[in-house]
Amino acid sequence: MEVGQSVMNKGWKWVLIGAILAGMLMAGYVAWARNGVEQANKEITAVLDWKQVKELAARENIPEQEVLEEFRGKITGVLFKETTLNDLKAKGDLLFKTGIEMKWDLRTGASQGLKLKGNDQEEEIQEDWTYLVFADEESMERVQRNLSLKLADQNPQLLSCYLQTPQGVMPVLGTSLSLNDIILLGVGFEEEDLSLVRSVGLQIIPQIRFWRNVTEESLEVVFGQFQDMPVSAVFFNDREVPGIGLPIHRQKEALKAIAHQIEGLHVPLGMIEFLPQKGISMVGQYLEKNMVRMHSIGEAEMLTTTQSQAVERYTLAAAERDIRVLLVRLIPGMGIKDLNNYLAELKTSLEDKGYQLGYAQGFGSLPFSRLYLALIGLGVTAGGMLLLEQLKLRRLGLLLGALGFIAFLGLLFIGEISIARKAMALMSVIIFPTLSVTLCLGEKSSGLGNTILQFIKMALISWIGALLMVGLLGDKTFMYTLDQFMGVKLAHVVPLFLIVLIFYVFKSSTMHPLKKAGQVLDYPIAVKHVILLGILGIVLLIYLMRTGNDSGTVSAWELALRSGLGDLLAVRPRTKEFLIGHPLMFLLIYLGYRDKYLPILVVGMIGQVSLVNTFAHIHTPIVISLLRAFNGLWLGILVGLLLIGLIKAGQKLMVKIQTAIEAMDQEEVR
Repeated sequence: MEVGQSVMNKGWKWVLIGAILAGMLMAGYVAWARNGVEQANKEITAVLDWKQVKELAARENIPEQEVLEEFRGKITGVLFKETTLNDLKAKGDLLFKTGIEMKWDLRTGASQGLKLKGNDQEEEIQEDWTYLVFADEESMERVQRNLSLKLADQNPQLLSCYLQTPQGVMPVLGTSLSLNDIILLGVGFEEEDLSLVRSVGLQIIPQIRFWRNVTEESLEVVFGQFQDMPVSAVFFNDREVPGIGLPIHRQKEALKAIAHQIEGLHVPLGMIEFLPQKGISMVGQYLEKNMVRMHSIGEAEMLTTTQSQAVERYTLAAAERDIRVLLVRLIPGMGIKDLNNYLAELKTSLEDKGYQLGYAQGFGSLPFSRLYLALIGLGVTAGGMLLLEQLKLRRLGLLLGALGFIAFLGLLFIGEISIARKAMALMSVIIFPTLSVTLCLGEKSSGLGNTILQFIKMALISWIGALLMVGLLGDKTFMYTLDQFMGVKLAHVVPLFLIVLIFYVFKSSTMHPLKKAGQVLDYPIAVKHVILLGILGIVLLIYLMRTGNDSGTVSAWELALRSGLGDLLAVRPRTKEFLIGHPLMFLLIYLGYRDKYLPILVVGMIGQVSLVNTFAHIHTPIVISLLRAFNGLWLGILVGLLLIGLIKAGQKLMVKIQTAIEAMDQEEVR
């Protein structure tokens, strides 16, 4: 009977392993396809800010065209932010006046009144109006056109006229709109500036400002300026895409119309890294995810950033975060020659990483099927059941596995694919690091050779969870960060608690788990235990703060270490892996687990958790994640060997000291 039961247990385990292998094969296929898409996309668009180009030209006392020609070949284009009334005022092309101020000008003789455009009829000045006095009529007409269409829902009164002054006639636009309503509204782009960039042979990237009342007419005014221009991508300037805030049905139509305009230019939609923009995801979906992402360094940051640091940041953004548009900020105070060298260094750095300057393009398509996802999800489910099988909880494993997989299939069936993907991906990164340590960490000590083999085996089992997660999240939505891995904090913390539960309650005693748990609750707490728990709590808090994109501040020494490793290795590993987690886990395998080593196990578990979660950054090329994990492993093994060597040396030293003390004691007795 026992033999038959043993055979059945082994058979069931092989069924679970077979399901995991099937999921791995499908996930590997998706990962391979994703890698092919990433490797095929190697063109980078590097652009300058038009405002900085003009500032540099003024400082060097040369025309803007000469500046652009100097940098041509080291950049591919220029970014233009849509002009606002505030910008026109700053340039000296516009003057704001209230109706009361206009009347005072009449009284003091600064002006001779307003006359309607097209005749000599006097126009009465309205005290509660705003009057915009322009340097040229073309600017006034462009502003009037934008205000009338973008703010049509406010029924603005707009009157174009002329201001008679002793110095001559100036175009004026009077409006019933308040200055606050219009001062930051986008009023189009300067045709002369766009044409200049086109004449030099560079690309144009417009950054369009927000307005709520999106209509076909207003879109034609904004996008009509680019029909004959070499536009390479379209970006938006604010935290909301135009049209956000309209009633739901109108908002949807507005975003769809925006996507149609971008599609008509045959260019991708742009996303700004680290700037959430409401509505950008919906526009991207309408464009079938034809998108690119842009990285830039803030103007304030550039005040304290060196040339080498800036080049490194831009290069890392392209190589490690799939950024395809770089807005290159100029370093303050540099002359045109030094800036030329700076751009040349950036171009060389990008080329060394296998990239070339050109037209940024969105990623190609990835394979998708609910069947693919179902097979990968089955692999994750089998991993969870295998974990519970190791704890002799087969019935619980069958129940939870069946319920979880049915829920997963249900979400896929009703179309909640994103939730299904993210939920199962979270399960994957929790289950497999826990399973790997449960299988590979024993109570017996090991030799160095076996320790290395067991550690590699542990890492490979953990990596299965990463592979399954990559397969589940293999979609451009995640590559562009339109959607992201769900539960980052949980993925880092839950395995730590599970491993404590497994090793202290289930594996370390022949006592029934419930009885062992009760014994733990009755355990007397000493002051040293409180202190130890406090220290461990602080470590875990710091660990949590350092996870995700909103991680805490990095110390200067770690920045220096990261930079050094980045120079030495193709891809730097994560510090918490090779310097903390991996060495401590390596040491535990060598020593063999005991309950007194539980704090070491918790901290050592961080390495396996981090290894898997490295691959949760789907916007990072999969090759980079593989290299990062590999470098963390071999460096972790080296540090682990060093740690073991130090412990052995310390033990020998303690023996010598003890022997010396005993010899002294014997001498005193004599």
